[in-house]
Amino acid sequence: MTALDNNGFVELHLASIWRYHPAGVERVLAALRHGHPEGQYTFEEEAGWFKASCRPGNVSTVQSLFQNVLSDLERSIHIPPLMSLVIDLPLTKEDFSRQ
Repeated sequence: MTALDNNGFVELHLASIWRYHPAGVERVLAALRHGHPEGQYTFEEEAGWFKASCRPGNVSTVQSLFQNVLSDLERSIHIPPLMSLVIDLPLTKEDFSRQ
């Protein structure tokens, strides 16, 4: 989290172990925008993370929204969470894939 900008927002970088396909990026951005429309959200493709700007009091809300959409994406590919950490499986789901 960085310092407040001129609008009183802080910047967050939200990341996971996944490499996102365009449909996955859009799904995450849509969930963030729907869940907390006051924030500003982008995806930085080169870095592989989402950038969020929000008021300091909303940081935990934005982080929770991000975690929830990631959990939904992981459930949609039918890989138990612990297995996804130790087995490098080729995935074909359009939302995201394992690097």
